[in-house]
Amino acid sequence: MRRKARKILSTYRTALSLEGIAIAGIAALIATVTGPFGTYSAMGFGGRFAYWGLISVVSVLLGIAGFKIARMIGHERDSARYTFVGSMFATGGISAAVWGLTRFGFGHVLQPPPIWFLFANVFLIVAGVGIILQLTRRPARQGTDQTFQPDPISGNCATPPGANSAPETPGPRLARRLPEGGEGTILHLSVCDHHVDIHTENGTTSVRMRLGDAIEAMDGVEGMRVHRSHWVAREAIDGVVREQGRLFLRLTTGAQVPVSRGARPMLEEAGLL
Repeated sequence: MRRKARKILSTYRTALSLEGIAIAGIAALIATVTGPFGTYSAMGFGGRFAYWGLISVVSVLLGIAGFKIARMIGHERDSARYTFVGSMFATGGISAAVWGLTRFGFGHVLQPPPIWFLFANVFLIVAGVGIILQLTRRPARQGTDQTFQPDPISGNCATPPGANSAPETPGPRLARRLPEGGEGTILHLSVCDHHVDIHTENGTTSVRMRLGDAIEAMDGVEGMRVHRSHWVAREAIDGVVREQGRLFLRLTTGAQVPVSRGARPMLEEAGLL
């Protein structure tokens, strides 16, 4: 839970960085000058800038929250379902906030539009931004950026140290993505944003790719995908842990990997449950 909170705070810090503030400011300035939805005739320049400035900031914050919720309930980034679900959550929050801001903050000069009209327009904008982000991320999936974190059970994304491409390594194809010093038996794969963390007996390497592609590159290694965001090698499983109705696999490294309900029958067939 603490790790998730740190990731969320880190995302908001990025959004509120100089770049994020600049984007929100430019969007507010464009809306101030053009005056859409009747604001040009209803308000002066200062009023329009205050109105659209507030909406821009609120939209950025609630947009991030909507897509974070999509991630938290298990939708994998770089998927169409993640974009749709995240857009729906973000649109709901932004639409409610804009309606309330218009009604109670600027109701003396503006009438809030019908909520269905507001929802439809916000959804088109949010989904469009989500699709653009998807398209700009896809070329990076085939990239060779690699990082190494010397903690074999860490779930955090590694910090890029500028490592060079690793020489070919015997074993599964995915092992060729490991940098020098990070080689070893691959025990566990996990998703971290649009990276896959490759956990070995010697450390963790973070690679830009999809989890499905990483699993395909584990050819010849017996393992199972026990969660939307986790794959484990059969030899890495040390036992099963139950905590408050939830099921986890305990690995030989000491890490605990969550097991989804859909994966339980597979574990029963394997004799682990």
